[in-house]
Amino acid sequence: MLSVKAALRWRKFNRTFTEFVFAGQAVPDLPITTVAESTVAIAVGESPTVRDSSGSTLETPRPEEWVRYNDYGIGLFLSDATRGALEMFKRVVQLQPEKFDGWLNQARAYLADGDLRNAESMLRQASAVAPDQPRIAFFWGQWLEKSGRLTEAVQAYRRTLQSYPDSRDTWSRLGRTYWLMGKPAESITAYEEVLRIDPEDAVSYHQLNLAYAALAASEKDSERARQYANSALEAEKGFEKYKLDESAQKITQRYRQTHPYDNIMSQKIVIHSGEDVM
Repeated sequence: MLSVKAALRWRKFNRTFTEFVFAGQAVPDLPITTVAESTVAIAVGESPTVRDSSGSTLETPRPEEWVRYNDYGIGLFLSDATRGALEMFKRVVQLQPEKFDGWLNQARAYLADGDLRNAESMLRQASAVAPDQPRIAFFWGQWLEKSGRLTEAVQAYRRTLQSYPDSRDTWSRLGRTYWLMGKPAESITAYEEVLRIDPEDAVSYHQLNLAYAALAASEKDSERARQYANSALEAEKGFEKYKLDESAQKITQRYRQTHPYDNIMSQKIVIHSGEDVM
């Protein structure tokens, strides 16, 4: 058995900088805080094997290895490689069908691909395994939203927020759903919650700009309409401040052309070959 321990530790300034600042003086030892740590035991030895129809040896994964396949699938999913991610999540279900993770993550991949029929099937499987799981409610909300059942989507997102009141993604989806329902005031409330959690979320500022502008256009009271219009302008300023720099790719293009390995690592889906230059 091989034991591996990993820890994330934080200190306000690194030692080199501290020595530079206190040159010629006694250098204080700043406290080091352990943010998180974990230990994993890895079994070392031969795994049981089976052979396919051609006689080739295949490794038989143990049920407890489902986390490894799940994590790899999530990595593929975040890289937009949904087909590969689905294969990993199906393996998770094979190893641990009583856990909701494999079912739910398949639903996530199908939702990303716009396959609502298969997404619904996987969500039903996940709900059967864990009927009160708020994470499943969040993805039911996405499915209902994409299916045009907006009132039910709001209920699903609200269910998730009961357990995760600081879920930025859930507040953002709720705000978008209210906007699609033609309820700008409720949408504003949701997006303001997003900014409470993440004050630099550019999408929320953009949506607030649209919602306040809609209220200003429909408000009959001139003073209140003016206030809404001012709020729309403030939201627009926030969006301009925090939006992604669209010129970044152009600025880094010359560097990436002369550093092929760094260029590969900057891609959404990274494919390595023996010719990669380090």
